[in-house]
Amino acid sequence: SFPTHTPIFVNVTTVGDQFLCHLNGVEELDLEDLFGTCGNLVNIGDGFIPAAAKLKRIRLGAALRGLRAMPRSMFSGNINMEHVDWDTAIFDHPITEIGRGFCYNSAFTSFTFPESFSNVSDIGGQFLGAGRLLTSVDMHRCRASITTIGDGFLERSLSLTDLYITSPPTSGGRRGGDGFPGSLPSLAHLGERALNGCTCLS
Repeated sequence: SFPTHTPIFVNVTTVGDQFLCHLNGVEELDLEDLFGTCGNLVNIGDGFIPAAAKLKRIRLGAALRGLRAMPRSMFSGNINMEHVDWDTAIFDHPITEIGRGFCYNSAFTSFTFPESFSNVSDIGGQFLGAGRLLTSVDMHRCRASITTIGDGFLERSLSLTDLYITSPPTSGGRRGGDGFPGSLPSLAHLGERALNGCTCLS
């Protein structure tokens, strides 16, 4: 566990690679307890909190508000991670890039790109790959801005059945997006094996 009074890293601006690698025994982590809410942290190395086998839930809050990009392997290998508060987390700048292996091999059952990701242009390879429980991905909020998707985008997500690029259907079956289903108007590069092994995707 970590202290819940004065954040221990409140004045830290940069953390290196694999900052909290193999964080054993921790199931829930509130990053505001570590970094506070001031937004001083602006640079994160590759592998921020990877390979934490028991970690299930992460609360970002305003702890990462100074970031402009998500590093490679940010939460990769957290095999039981089922929730991150993307929808309520605070970011002061548009997030434009998501590094390779962002949440590779996690336990998400669904992932909806939050409003804070609406300006993402580059998505690294193996973004949510090997998501053994992942059934739904909704990326319509950043559909128009994506120009590059790396290799193995969602590969080996064996339970994936729904991939929404425009707005998901309403209960009546109508789509609310402004494009055609499956359209990525700005996409210039789609990496290899993007949906390799997604045998349930219709």
